[in-house]
Amino acid sequence: YENVILNNAVYETEKQEIQNVSYLLSCYKYHAVSEEKQEGISSVIINEANLSAGPFYGDIRELLTEGRRGNAGESGEPVERLEIPVVLAALNCIQPRQVLKELEGFTNSLERRLNNDVRRVNEYYGTLMKEIKDKMFMKNLSAEEKDRYFGKMTSQKLELSLKEQDLIDRYSLNISMEPVAFIRLLVETPTLLLRLKRRKESRLFRLAYNPVLKAADSLPCEACFKHDSSYYICDDKLHILCNECFGKCPACGKQYCRACHKAGCPRCTPVIPA
Repeated sequence: YENVILNNAVYETEKQEIQNVSYLLSCYKYHAVSEEKQEGISSVIINEANLSAGPFYGDIRELLTEGRRGNAGESGEPVERLEIPVVLAALNCIQPRQVLKELEGFTNSLERRLNNDVRRVNEYYGTLMKEIKDKMFMKNLSAEEKDRYFGKMTSQKLELSLKEQDLIDRYSLNISMEPVAFIRLLVETPTLLLRLKRRKESRLFRLAYNPVLKAADSLPCEACFKHDSSYYICDDKLHILCNECFGKCPACGKQYCRACHKAGCPRCTPVIPA
């Protein structure tokens, strides 16, 4: 299985079978407002059993039409699903990242224009301050004249700082999101049961082939729910973690599981008695 690369653990495939799998398609409308405005619909489809998710760029009307023709789920077999608050919590992590990805061209354009405007402002005020500085070092200036030029220099620096802040405020980006639709899709599809092994402990994890995206589920990080090129398995509960969520604490330098310890590093976060 090419999508499973573990840095500190191994896995074995235990069972392959056809099962009914529940996917939830979430559609969010977003508004991005800066000097210009951009809006759109961002869609993500998530496996409700393992929280593996991916962007959906297809036509929802075709998806619904195809779904009405199928007979997935009519076998009466039970369908594994996590509780909906758990699924929605994962989507709340995934959807903002997807929106930022879809706005990448827009944000890159804003950043380029901001940098160009800041550079022009710095060049303008740099020229003014150089002229003042040259005058400050002229011969035969009285102490009063030097103080006056020094005041002008200070004033120009302050004005430059205010201009830069005005530009930052002008190009700042505010993004709002709101859900517009949730569509549950029940599909009959191949699944693969993995046994994740870390030291003497093991854990079962099921992946499926997503017929909507026409790709196999990728392992999700169980702390931030993003997909990574490789993963770590934590020692305590064998959580699947991306490289960032198994990273070192910036304070003490020790690695810890962000899924086990959502409040922060257990060595650095004070324990509040119940």
